[in-house]
Amino acid sequence: MKSNGIIFKQELSTNLSPDDATTVDISRYQNNGVNTNVSYTQLPSGVWVAEFNDSSSKVLITQGEQYTSDYITMECWFKATAPSAANVELIDYEGWQAGGVKIEIARDASTITAIIDVDGTERSTSGQAITWGTIYYVVITYDGNYIRLYLDGVIAKTSSNYAGTIGTPTKNLNLGWDGASRWYNGWLARALLYNYALSAGAILNNYEKTKQLFRSGN
Repeated sequence: MKSNGIIFKQELSTNLSPDDATTVDISRYQNNGVNTNVSYTQLPSGVWVAEFNDSSSKVLITQGEQYTSDYITMECWFKATAPSAANVELIDYEGWQAGGVKIEIARDASTITAIIDVDGTERSTSGQAITWGTIYYVVITYDGNYIRLYLDGVIAKTSSNYAGTIGTPTKNLNLGWDGASRWYNGWLARALLYNYALSAGAILNNYEKTKQLFRSGN
């Protein structure tokens, strides 16, 4: 069955424990993820964030819901706590094959990039500068022409015009790793995946509604 709207929505909870083994999907599809070596840390606001260790931590959502259009949005809150051994993915929806979509952080945690497979060719924005140890809200969108990267609710990068189709992923949605051998170093929370491109206004609204949960006291 294919989805319409929100494909995956990571639970944002004040009722987790440090060693929870499941990442709960509260979209209507309930594609829960299996955690491996992921721990949880509670922020001053009371919400919990998933911590990844740069060597083996991962969340695997097997056969995540497929999107039905050639538009997509991917978003999350994150804090890269240190450089990693290689370029790493915050979120990866089969990013190494046709239909792939991913948010990638450079190995030195200095830039973040939106990468999407369009008509079988990997396309991307240029890298946006970030500072490791800083909390950010990142969103990437593709509207059938342009890949856009937003940071803290504001447009940061826009790609060239890559008109085409992004295909239909048939395998897994991954959090904190690339599905193979590269692992993220830091925390991640409130990951969402939509099968449409959110507007700039909606992205800013989401940022304003959630920023106190992640920034207050941190």
